Amino acid sequence: MNEPLTRETGKSTLVKPRFGPGMLLQHEDLEAQTAYTQELSRLLLRSLLGCGVVCGLEVEEPHNRTTSNELINVKVKKGVALNCLGDLIHVPKDVEVSVNISDIGSRGEINLWVVLCRTTINCGTRNTMCPDDNQPKAIPTREYDGYEIGIYKKSSNDEFNCKCGDGNCYVILAVLKNKNGNWTRHYKAQMPGSNDGSEARVHVNLFNRIKDELKEEIRNENNKQNTGGE
Repeated sequence: MNEPLTRETGKSTLVKPRFGPGMLLQHEDLEAQTAYTQELSRLLLRSLLGCGVVCGLEVEEPHNRTTSNELINVKVKKGVALNCLGDLIHVPKDVEVSVNISDIGSRGEINLWVVLCRTTINCGTRNTMCPDDNQPKAIPTREYDGYEIGIYKKSSNDEFNCKCGDGNCYVILAVLKNKNGNWTRHYKAQMPGSNDGSEARVHVNLFNRIKDELKEEIRNENNKQNTGGE
């Protein structure tokens, strides 16, 4: 290969730790390996799939209520979503969230936004050996990936799959609207590339697209062979 006319080099944000014989490792070195794997996974997922619902997480329309002191029960089915950072959000079971009607109000058309966020839960606390003044005496040894489903009342009509505005990345699962006492679902989150009107299955669309491209390449190659390579 010929030499390029010019070169421009740089480095990415991914940092991989390196270990060698006789090295004294600190916890930052071990955490760097986990951080590298996480950042690599996030980069791949958000670049290939974007953000939104991967499977499940259907939001059922709440039952109509008339008494102001009653609760509205919103049911969200189990499933998996991707936020815009590339983090997977796993809801392992069906969840029911209750909202007090008195907190919603009754004037005009009511919009409720069902939002999913990723959280973390620390557990498995252990005591540290000889901690100094700047270190805690006990630290968690395990971190669960968690989720939080919230219901918000907003006046905006913008319907985005994913937004980052308050320091956290969240996925909008549905917009519930109440008009004249009747609840309807007017929006459900979808991954980019889903156009079938159902809950998104972007990985299926991606694989089908790759399969179609391969078929087209094979067809073109066969046509060249049939025409003598012209």
